[in-house]
Amino acid sequence: MTDRPPEQPTRGERARDRAVRIDSSPRLVEAIERLRRRLPGDDRLGDDLSTAGRDPVAFAGRELTALEPDRPSAVQGLGLGALQLWQALSEKSGRGHGDRPVAILFTDLVDFSKWALEAGDELAVQLLREVGTVLSDEIGDHHGEIVKRLGDGLMAVFDEPQDAVEAALDGVAGLAAIEIDGHTPRMRAGIHFGTPRRLGGDYLGVDV
Repeated sequence: MTDRPPEQPTRGERARDRAVRIDSSPRLVEAIERLRRRLPGDDRLGDDLSTAGRDPVAFAGRELTALEPDRPSAVQGLGLGALQLWQALSEKSGRGHGDRPVAILFTDLVDFSKWALEAGDELAVQLLREVGTVLSDEIGDHHGEIVKRLGDGLMAVFDEPQDAVEAALDGVAGLAAIEIDGHTPRMRAGIHFGTPRRLGGDYLGVDV
């Protein structure tokens, strides 16, 4: 019985291995990281927090970081740097929020948890759906954007404080028409005007 010679890698396999070695080169990866720190925008774009939104940059960032999750990658770094720059330019031209002042609206329902414990899940979910429809309509009608839903409340942002106030007041009035098993929800609202930092699909900072 004779030993078979080991199979030699094909030209394509050798080229692929060489490309991977170059792409994973620590010096190259570090150089790209230094470049990203000098670019405008979020130089940490690519983590879970910064890519949690639904905008094109967040979507592209999630897809890009999923390509090579187990090793440093120069190509990935360049791609994220391009998205970082795109996001910064978009915010500067007014298509993002960035450091632009916004009115932040928070809402919640009075004693919802206590009522839901007695009413049960089915009625609680029905109530939240009807409340959500009313508030979504009012926020949209007043040029606002829902950032996230928080159980029985939500967070939204507006360009103008007056729009936020009117959306909240109209929302309170709209909820008065809802009745689930004899219960009509009551809503609290708080508004602050400031310059929070937009990160991914969320807003962060002391103003929030």
